[in-house]
Amino acid sequence: MNFRISLAQRIYAIVGLSFCGLTGLAAIQASNLANALRGQRQSELRRLTQLAFGIAQEEHDAAVGRGADGDAARRNAAARIGALRFGNGDYYWINDLGPTMIKHPIKPELDGKDLRDIRDPTGKQLFVAFAEIVKRKGEGVVERLCCRSGL
Repeated sequence: MNFRISLAQRIYAIVGLSFCGLTGLAAIQASNLANALRGQRQSELRRLTQLAFGIAQEEHDAAVGRGADGDAARRNAAARIGALRFGNGDYYWINDLGPTMIKHPIKPELDGKDLRDIRDPTGKQLFVAFAEIVKRKGEGVVERLCCRSGL
C-alpha cells in the first residue's frame, strides 16, 4: 500500500488542523473569561454584602449605646438595607435560616413567609440552598438560573 498525499491534501489538512486548534483555543478562552467574570461578580457581591452587614452592625451598636431593645435596631437595619440598590436594579433582601423572609423590598407580601417551597425555574429550592450554605460554611454562593421574578 502506497499512500501518497497530494500537496493540496496536505495544505487542506494543515488548514483544517489549524482551524480545529484555533476553535479549541477560543473555547478554552471563552471558558476562562466566563470563570473570571463569575469570580469578579462574586467578589463584588461579597463586598456589597459587607456593606449590608456594616449597616446591621451600626444599628446594633447604636441600639446598645442607647440601651434600646434589639427589635428597633432590627427594624431600622432591615429598612436601611431594604432601601439599598446596586447593579442594574438589583436589591438586598433579608431572610433567616428557617428560611423565613424577614424583609423583601420589592415584594413586602413575602415578609414573614416561609420560603421553603419557592423554587427557581429548574426546581431548585433557592432559599433552602441559601440557608444550608450559610449553616454549613457561614457564607457562600448558590448558583441559580437567572430570572427577574422579583425574588
